[in-house]
Amino acid sequence: MPQTVFSASACLVRLLLVALFFGLAGCSRAPEPVKVGFVGTLTGRISDLGVGVRNGVLLAVDAVNEAGGVAGRPLELIVRDDANDPETARRVLEELAAKGVVAVIGHTSSSMSVASLPALDDLGLILLSPTSTSNALSGLDDLFFRVSQPHGIEAELHARFILEELGVRSVLVVHDMANAAFTEDWISHFHPYFLARGGNPPGRLPFISGETPVFSQLAEEVRASGAEAVIIIAGAVDTAMLCQHLALRDVQAHRLATGWAMSPELFQRGGRSVEGLYVSHVYDDQHPGEAFQAFRRAYQDRYQSLPGFGAAYGYDAVIALGLALERAWREEGNFSTPALKAALLQVESFPGLQGDFSLDRYGDPWRAYHMSRVVGREFARVDAP
Repeated sequence: MPQTVFSASACLVRLLLVALFFGLAGCSRAPEPVKVGFVGTLTGRISDLGVGVRNGVLLAVDAVNEAGGVAGRPLELIVRDDANDPETARRVLEELAAKGVVAVIGHTSSSMSVASLPALDDLGLILLSPTSTSNALSGLDDLFFRVSQPHGIEAELHARFILEELGVRSVLVVHDMANAAFTEDWISHFHPYFLARGGNPPGRLPFISGETPVFSQLAEEVRASGAEAVIIIAGAVDTAMLCQHLALRDVQAHRLATGWAMSPELFQRGGRSVEGLYVSHVYDDQHPGEAFQAFRRAYQDRYQSLPGFGAAYGYDAVIALGLALERAWREEGNFSTPALKAALLQVESFPGLQGDFSLDRYGDPWRAYHMSRVVGREFARVDAP
């Protein structure tokens, strides 16, 4: 994707924002950079999320460096593609460790983060994920951290919304097994909550995005099920494709999706077929805050497209890591893994693009989920703020 030069005004706003975050003065840089890795899914059907996260990370790294870097040293980003493959994911982490990175931003899918957990201890490497939300990663005293909320609460929100707001009891869940650590875990939280409150046992329709699913067949199975509501747990591209085929068959079931689908690709691929789709998420693509609006303009200027949640959380991850690196240097005089882990847990509040957030003692943040509905090419919130 071509990159463009930022306007002077956008640069100024961005630099002021980062300077505020870091409290830096002056722009002197030591010649030796601080190496940071990025690893995400940059190729394949679910690569739209990984590419968006990478773009947000690049913006944040540039902003930090233009504001003076970390401890007077610039960040140097080393990018790798995990190809949504566990073996590749572990291999590229080894490559990044060998290059001397102090930490890695990634992975962008829960399955790759789960697959990489054993390697983190072996390599002594901190992994800070912008978008891995599986609850299988929660409550562990390890080297994995994240800036996005675990999704157990999201699954419960869906159950309540379907039962109380839509007033239906029959649900079919269509889920992508290419990211099973996310989709299977999501269902495991939704299922008991839905049953305990009067719902019927949900039907399940798995597929694997990496095998180029036949959406016409999936749509026929959704129609044949007679379900009153269908939850699509998949990336934006596959969610959009399934919505197209459901529309072609005039399937009248309520359609819902998880925050994973909240990407510009949803509108680009789905068009009018995603109109009325309910989406649960933390991210607000219309957030009025100055920090987010400056980021949104900068992202559009550089990438000629609107940012999705992955881009914003990628940006947040770099800012959080930068603050932790500053603290580690100030208190320990180094960027070692023990010093960085302690710093990440000791920072009381991180300044996110859509509001401050904090991490618990296991490195998990807490942000509130809400439900929106696609209206035109926007996500219109349907529950109370």
